[in-house]
Amino acid sequence: MFFLVLIFFTQLTSSISS
Repeated sequence: MFFLVLIFFTQLTSSISS
């Protein structure tokens, strides 16, 4: 579950950064 949230957060920040 932790990794799932971590990946989701990473994708979210990546999307915002783009």
